[in-house]
Amino acid sequence: MISNFTSEARRIYNLLQDEESKDILIKQMMFHITKDYKYIFDMVEGNVKDYHRAFSWNKYLKLANEKTKKNKLFIYGAGGEGRALKSILEIHNIQVEGFVDRNYKRFSNEGVKGPEEFINNYKNGGVCVSIGSEMYFKEIYDYLLSCGVRDEDILGSAALTKQQYFDKSLISYNDNEVFVDCGALDLQTCENFVGNCNKKIKTIYAFEPDEENIKICKEKRIAKNLEVEILPYGVWSSDGELFFKAVGAGTSRIDVEGNEKIEVRRIDSLLIDQPISFIKMDIEGAEQEALKGAEQVIKKYKPKLAISVYHKPEDFLTIPKIIHDYVPEYKLYLRHYSIYSVETVLYAVL
Repeated sequence: MISNFTSEARRIYNLLQDEESKDILIKQMMFHITKDYKYIFDMVEGNVKDYHRAFSWNKYLKLANEKTKKNKLFIYGAGGEGRALKSILEIHNIQVEGFVDRNYKRFSNEGVKGPEEFINNYKNGGVCVSIGSEMYFKEIYDYLLSCGVRDEDILGSAALTKQQYFDKSLISYNDNEVFVDCGALDLQTCENFVGNCNKKIKTIYAFEPDEENIKICKEKRIAKNLEVEILPYGVWSSDGELFFKAVGAGTSRIDVEGNEKIEVRRIDSLLIDQPISFIKMDIEGAEQEALKGAEQVIKKYKPKLAISVYHKPEDFLTIPKIIHDYVPEYKLYLRHYSIYSVETVLYAVL
């Protein structure tokens, strides 16, 4: 079994087209094997190019250690990234006092503070905050400043993500692009696609099964005047219904313990007659099954692919294999867009 794993890892390593991709693969695999964040720190230092604020993990941890000698440290953001940040800090013997979150009522049993309560505590002195959300980093940062929190009392940073899925060094565009966004969330990726594409766009299809997210997508489509067809389905390897864990956010996902059922569809069954030129997938661990349901489209049209591979450790090897088996002439690249272990994208281009 170990021999098979080593052989497959070597095969995928050799399929990757540049040293940056190979470095990301090695460090991600070492992190998942050892759970040692030093591999993530090294990967971020070497492979993340743009931040909201200048950032390195070594400098951040040093500053956090100095700050907590005189101040209680709170993390703003009680979601997955905030929890990861807390783990990292505690591994480095830096005490976290608690979390702050505007949706604090969702964490009523955990003592998470609301923003106003935190601001009142800050005004009394002896408190600092680290932002633990990349998606909402700028929003939170601007809010804290507007409430009188000093810049030097705000720790952390976030990777800039406008190039996520659209890396300029890898992606080029054709006339009449047909873009398929699997996991549309709030149409931000569709908006980024429009902003990045310098050619005529024919059609944009946005798959999003979470009802709360669909409402946001429809509102944004109007507000931003986006020409997008919203498809209210999950993407899968077969057509049917599956249980779904809906949270009205980016972590909604297909889950056997989900709180509702959604309709799932194959891309092959819906879009086989559309000349698809670009597929993006970020669907919380359903990428392998979704790719199986897009086999005919991928083989027929050979679209550009930008596929998230960080949701499951095995995705780093299995997803490149699936794609290479479909279209052996694809060139494969990995890029990373986070200060954490998440947001690693596999690109497949001709």
